[in-house]
Amino acid sequence: MALDRAILRWVISAYVVSLHVVVAVLLYKTDFITKAERKLGLRESTPWQAHYDTMMNYHKWMDENVPDNSIIFIGGSITQGLAVAAVAPYSVNYGIGGETTSQLLDAIPHYKSLLRAKQVVLAIGHNDLALGKKKGLNERLKKISETLPLEVPLIWCSVMPVKITFGQRITQSDIAEANCTIRSLCQKRGNCIFVETHALLADSQHQIIPQYFQDDGVHLSPHGYRQWITALRQAIKTGY
Repeated sequence: MALDRAILRWVISAYVVSLHVVVAVLLYKTDFITKAERKLGLRESTPWQAHYDTMMNYHKWMDENVPDNSIIFIGGSITQGLAVAAVAPYSVNYGIGGETTSQLLDAIPHYKSLLRAKQVVLAIGHNDLALGKKKGLNERLKKISETLPLEVPLIWCSVMPVKITFGQRITQSDIAEANCTIRSLCQKRGNCIFVETHALLADSQHQIIPQYFQDDGVHLSPHGYRQWITALRQAIKTGY
């Protein structure tokens, strides 16, 4: 009788543990937590945030299937719009429109493929400035540098030039300050190549060259992408 009770307790315990494991896996693999946070008001509920959450879920699902020695691109909408196969074979695009440095810091632990990457290409910071999130930006950029695998070569692009208009939150001095930080972090990190995009896309006064940009003065035109692609190809080749 005592043996039967012991077996019953073991079966119940195993069942409870298994149930917890299944629930944990389901929560991790789906967007249940994200939806619950929105429902409870713990996460911003906007079309833009919904887009970001959806893209992150797709990236998480894809990450396990990313081949070893891939070149992984991370950043905002300009990265998302980049045809990474035009830069190098075996490339993976993790760009998400609107991504900020804070969001990227949350995303990096989910990208296990970064540990197996051949190189990482990073372009981040513009959205922080455009959204008025300059405070703490230098510290977040430093944290990103420390969080990305140090043994994996990094191609780090400067914050790209934009058309400055009246009432816009972003300024030329903000961009210059962020790029000074990025350049310094890249040099200190080692195993890092800094790509100065202003030399590609702007004139000597740091004004955008119109043919390289869409009408919004922020996103790249096909001509602008060709300029960036050429520079990235060279940086990747140098970083091999």
